[in-house]
Amino acid sequence: MNGGLSAKRAAEREFVELAGVEPPLELLRAATSEGMRRFRFLPIREEGERLVVASPDWQDPLHRDEIELHLNRPAKVVACSREAFDAVIGRWADSARALRPSSAALAGPGPAARDGEEEARAREALEESSPVVRMLNGLLIEAVRKGASDIHFEAEDGRSYVRFRLDGVLVPASEPIDELFHPRLVSRIKVVSDLDISETRRSQDGRFRFTVLGRPVDFRVSVIPASHGEDVVIRILDKEHLKSEFAKLSLGLLGFDEATASAIRRLTQRPHGMFLVAGPTGSGKTTSLYAVLQEMDHAGRKVVTIEDPVEYDLPGIVQIPVNEAKGVGFASGLRAVLRHDPDVVMVGEIRDRETAEVAVQAALTGHLVFSTVHANSGTDVILRFLHMGIEPYNFVSAVNGVLSQRLLRGLCLACRRQAEAGTGATFDAGGCPACNGTGYRGRKAVGELVPFTDDIREWLVARRPSREIRAGLARIGVASMRENAMRLAGEGTTTIAEVDRVVPPDEGS
Repeated sequence: MNGGLSAKRAAEREFVELAGVEPPLELLRAATSEGMRRFRFLPIREEGERLVVASPDWQDPLHRDEIELHLNRPAKVVACSREAFDAVIGRWADSARALRPSSAALAGPGPAARDGEEEARAREALEESSPVVRMLNGLLIEAVRKGASDIHFEAEDGRSYVRFRLDGVLVPASEPIDELFHPRLVSRIKVVSDLDISETRRSQDGRFRFTVLGRPVDFRVSVIPASHGEDVVIRILDKEHLKSEFAKLSLGLLGFDEATASAIRRLTQRPHGMFLVAGPTGSGKTTSLYAVLQEMDHAGRKVVTIEDPVEYDLPGIVQIPVNEAKGVGFASGLRAVLRHDPDVVMVGEIRDRETAEVAVQAALTGHLVFSTVHANSGTDVILRFLHMGIEPYNFVSAVNGVLSQRLLRGLCLACRRQAEAGTGATFDAGGCPACNGTGYRGRKAVGELVPFTDDIREWLVARRPSREIRAGLARIGVASMRENAMRLAGEGTTTIAEVDRVVPPDEGS
């Protein structure tokens, strides 16, 4: 009788496979590590006012009451296997513990504890169970989960601020904390990065690795002295996640329309010559070249890259990191690579005359060369090379085309709303939990592609003013970056406000 009732209840009860499930961080923070271990449950999702939790003890009629009393909110208990629960409870509970530093710790030390603060900070930074360690771990977990590229720790008068860079824009990661807690966080960051904890008057750079949500993530650290304390920026390099993303990387996935993507492919599939990508730091230049390399047929061709640093591993490609301390710079590295019988070479950046000369010569002698340049537009790239002292005829003979690009935040599909008529846009940004209240989620590349035709080469050799070159490009049908960005806004991919922020009218038209 009882066996039949249990089978009926089991058939009616929702069953959750825990493998691959990752709970929202705010649910872990609310559930607490101690509560999940004691009452043997895992938070899964929210359904209105109720929190849905998975438990291997779902058959216990009093179990839900205990969980609701602990959470102080209604709960719905769904079933999961005991083996799966035991396999993940440790990781989920540790994440919840890291996300809940004590309120006393966040308030900073009391007056009596501030004597000998430096010694106390050094001890605390080494204690794995201290509140400052738990807070930093929680911030690292949250940043990786949200897809942040950087974490900023900034001290001001009376307060310390932590911000994440999401889709290229800084957003608050937490409420401001007491400024006295700031040096304790910095000390912990220095300890894990193998930096000098006692040095506060000069810049330091380091790196560390931390396991987040079951996978190793690399972090690069930069510390600089500022007026109210040291300022820290942590760059997040989630290689395991990016490996899966880069496996399907393509120009279309980056956001380029099919016409632009096809034109880029034509220019980058020529047997020799140079293709350049221009833009400021963080505009996705290297990622675009990675997409070109990913789409390329490597069979029968030797592909070598020289990068500073090698951030993403590409299968089937020889990647060489720049190491100035050991005499491996872009120019010297490129010379060495050219003796290695390559067919395709990617140079991470052309920043000086020597590298430019070697790259141009390589393109003229039968190699296909890709590189990036810090410049605002295609015409600025041309001027940059001429100012480096590169002979105009050699330059225009070597280059197949120049792509200048930016990254526009894409609208969050869950909360976008209709734009007012006459604005030129289809949708405006809203704001919801899925996009962290920003109204945007993810970024799309927008660019201006200048193929080097005979007309363009003649203008450059004659050293026509950039204003005349810009007018000539418009006459032959080269769409400006601003025009392409406005097209994306009209299609509902982004907003006019985002276009104005990234590609102002006086810059991209």
